[in-house]
Order: sequence, then structure tokens, then C-alpha cells
Amino acid sequence: MENDDKNSKLYINKALIEYSHLFLKTKLSKERVQELINNSKTYTQLSNSIQYLYILSELLDLVETNFPKFKELYKDEKENKPIIDIESIIFPRKEDNIKEICKKYKKLVEMQKMEMKEVSIYISGSLFDKYISLFEGINVDNLFYIKDVVRSEKIDIKKDIDKSIYETGLILSKNGKMTNLQILYFFQKLINNNHLKESLEIISGLDIKKFNNQFYGKWKKWIGIKNLKIRKTY
Repeated sequence: MENDDKNSKLYINKALIEYSHLFLKTKLSKERVQELINNSKTYTQLSNSIQYLYILSELLDLVETNFPKFKELYKDEKENKPIIDIESIIFPRKEDNIKEICKKYKKLVEMQKMEMKEVSIYISGSLFDKYISLFEGINVDNLFYIKDVVRSEKIDIKKDIDKSIYETGLILSKNGKMTNLQILYFFQKLINNNHLKESLEIISGLDIKKFNNQFYGKWKKWIGIKNLKIRKTY
């Protein structure tokens, strides 16, 4: 597969595309997969080509870059309702940039709805469940990004994302792994969703010694009259 001979590459690319089921564990670079996309003649071949990717953000990038081709070839197989379930290709990694992934995925869904009238390329709820499990207890920001995309795109997940967010925030807050501003931002999210009891537990992790003008400014801006609700609970 590393052979640079032009004729050899044509043969190898054809084999990789046509017999992708024989190379399920093989992963290739983004550039190499682009070569396969260039040599794909059908939507099924496009699906076979991107199976060699292992980084989700790269997969979303390549689909977006080559979307005109995906859209055009989709028309020829539309009656058979071809789908590309990204979960069958990608395994979640802690290194994945969830913020960018969620942003790119929402854009891809919108492009499909606009241009193809159907969503053929999708991330299933079970893949997001795996990402939630991966970041529980260690990264509350990623959980917020996932919550946003599953809610906005109406993706069915089995995990209780709100519970995962709260428990992760509480762990990080108590272990001193969140800054005062992060805790305040998290506190605001809980208050806005009427989780008053939980918000008080989270705020217990604030480091009073590190209060500064920036913190007080954010408190005034973010919390405002919401803090009146807290006093009413006593």
C-alpha cells in the first residue's frame, strides 16, 4: 500500500475500494483516503473508501470537502436508501476534539437536509453513548458539547446526559480540577435548568482565595437575579 508506482497504486486503490470487507482493521492517512475517494465511482465505493479512517474529525472533514461528489453519487443509489453509519468506522478516542466534531457534524447534517433531502451519513446515538462513557468524570465541557448536538439533532441516546454532566462537574469541582470561572459557568447552566440543589453542591468547590475582579464581573453578568431563586429554597 506504500508503493508509489503509478500503475501499482491504481491496482491497489481499486482493490482497497472493492474489497474493503477484507481490510476492516486497516487504517490509512487522510491523504491516502482522499486518493480512494478520487477513485470511487459509486456511493457504495465512497462508503468503502472512508472506512479506512480512524479519526472522526478527519472523516467529517473529508466528507464535507467531497460533499458534491457524495451528493451526486447518492442520487444514483437513493432508491436503495444507502446509509453510512459512522459508528461502524470510528472508535472513540480521548484525544478527539469533541467541540469541533459536534460543530462539523451539525453542519454535515444540515448540508444533507438541504442538498440531499435525507440524512444518509450519520453518527448514531450509541456512538455518542460511548463518547459520554469515555468522558464521564474527566471532561464536563465535552459532555456539554455532546448534549447540545444530541438535543439539537434529536439523536436517541441511552445514557442520561444530564446526570453524567452533573456528576462529572461535581467530581471535578470537589477535586479542584475546575477553575472558579468554570465552576461559575457550570453553576449557571444548572441554575438555568432549575437544578438548584445540584448547583449548590457544585459551587462548594469554589476557591475563595482566588476570587478576583474578573470572577465578580462574571458572577454579576451570569447569575444576576437567578441567585434570588437560591435564597427562596431555604
